[in-house]
Amino acid sequence: MFTLRVSSQYFLLVIMEQCLLMIILGIYYHIFKFQISF
Repeated sequence: MFTLRVSSQYFLLVIMEQCLLMIILGIYYHIFKFQISF
């Protein structure tokens, strides 16, 4: 039970990290595209 809870928390942390990474990459991509167009 304890290991299951820890692994689920770790899984949630990994998902949140992936979402944050995607958001940061998206922002950088938009900034880069904006700079190229000008």
